[in-house]
Amino acid sequence: MTQAAQPVTVPFQDRHTDAEGFRIRYLEAGGGDAVVMLDSMKWGLSQLHHALAQRYRVLALEPPGLGSSPANTSSRSVKDLARTMAQAASNLVQGKYTLIGTSFSANIALWLALQVPEQVEALILISPTAILPVDQPFDDRHERLFAHAENAHALPSVDSAVLAREQDLVLRLKGPTHDAEVEG
Repeated sequence: MTQAAQPVTVPFQDRHTDAEGFRIRYLEAGGGDAVVMLDSMKWGLSQLHHALAQRYRVLALEPPGLGSSPANTSSRSVKDLARTMAQAASNLVQGKYTLIGTSFSANIALWLALQVPEQVEALILISPTAILPVDQPFDDRHERLFAHAENAHALPSVDSAVLAREQDLVLRLKGPTHDAEVEG
């Protein structure tokens, strides 16, 4: 019986930058070309973070109101959050970068790329909620975000206050699950 290779973990440094009146938490590791990931990090760092950090400079930014950040009552739209995150990214990266967003953060990443296309070399959207088919409602249960739902149980537990704060922000900002404006 062969043993599966254990994923290599890269140590990330916990840091902060200021953008548009927010203190933005980010984790950084690796070297090389920049990869900016927008993520709530409520589940911790993924294998993807660690794999990318073996070859690239990875900056995992936590948008205001997600994860461990305080509640965000200032942003009025996903476009506002995108503008904030574009400023945070430009504070940290000189030149172009690859941008990755997951779920609701993919919506932010999509708007960021539309607002500052000269900074974004490549855009990767993972489970974006802004471009769901019109007739398919979005289900917030995290099990549906996995190709193999049986792996969802491996996620660490998350403080219910964090989930409630994130849900309040998402429901206030996301509007319809199908964002016709961004799709256009």
